[in-house]
Amino acid sequence: MGQLKFALITEGISEHNIIKHILQRYCCKEPIINQLQPQVIDNKQRTIGGWSEVLKYCEREGDLQEALRNNDYIVIQIDTDMCETSPFSVAKQENGRMLTEIELWNKVAERLLSAIPDSIDKSRIVLAISSDIIECWLLPIFCTNETTKKKNFGCLNQLNAELRRNNLHPITDKNSNQAQRTYRIILKLIKKRNDIKKCADYHYGFNMFLQQLSNITD
Repeated sequence: MGQLKFALITEGISEHNIIKHILQRYCCKEPIINQLQPQVIDNKQRTIGGWSEVLKYCEREGDLQEALRNNDYIVIQIDTDMCETSPFSVAKQENGRMLTEIELWNKVAERLLSAIPDSIDKSRIVLAISSDIIECWLLPIFCTNETTKKKNFGCLNQLNAELRRNNLHPITDKNSNQAQRTYRIILKLIKKRNDIKKCADYHYGFNMFLQQLSNITD
């Protein structure tokens, strides 16, 4: 298979860099990455980000059609921490019971795909749904405790505690240059495809992202 082109819709620059790193290291031939939302130029976020902007972009039929003319696939990344907020509006409970990670992933996936116009080829959409924030995916990379690696809440606080223990700058402003340096330090610890697969085993959303990529690249 030739060099693939991926267009990215992410919540922000940190999410962009994490998804970009995974794509570059997991795909057998390093892909071309084109960021759609938010705009990232010279490793700086130039336009507003956030989950609401991700949802808005999913509805932009013309922009999505243009993206698929110029790219093989579109990756849509979104966190679930704010999924109950309107207009995201995906409940984390059903009949008084908290949804499982799998159930929540499926509901968020349905929400994203339903927002995309029917004219768009949804077989070329790849979903990167992180529960509860994408920093949860980083815990297995940087933490040694097995229970900590599986956490899907309070992940940024947990990650910052580990960073401080290793005399590294904690992540306070996720869009800052200092934060981006910290993310790069963490991501350098997963250089090979198998390293990424091992980390993904701890988080359903991460694993589902890799499964979709494997269907494309294997």
